[in-house]
Amino acid sequence: LEYIRERGYTSISTFLRCQQETLLWDLHKSVYGFRPRHINMKGLSDEELQKEIERLLEEAKLQAEAEEEWIRQERAQEERLAAELNTDIETLV
Repeated sequence: LEYIRERGYTSISTFLRCQQETLLWDLHKSVYGFRPRHINMKGLSDEELQKEIERLLEEAKLQAEAEEEWIRQERAQEERLAAELNTDIETLV
């Protein structure tokens, strides 16, 4: 509690709310590349804030899966090209 008081929070719930807002702020930046200045965080209920966080987490997961698939496809293409040229991938790169 001392840590929370020292930072100006009046209660654990306000501290936790601030942490959730920060999480949303950072997740939005990770997913979309910019901070969500258009979102009125104070206007969101706790439930709305949590739903937005969950939505962003799902979007981040989908983006990560798409990137992994792209990497797999690139690797397969490199392997096919290396086989066609009768060399190894390191030589190609």
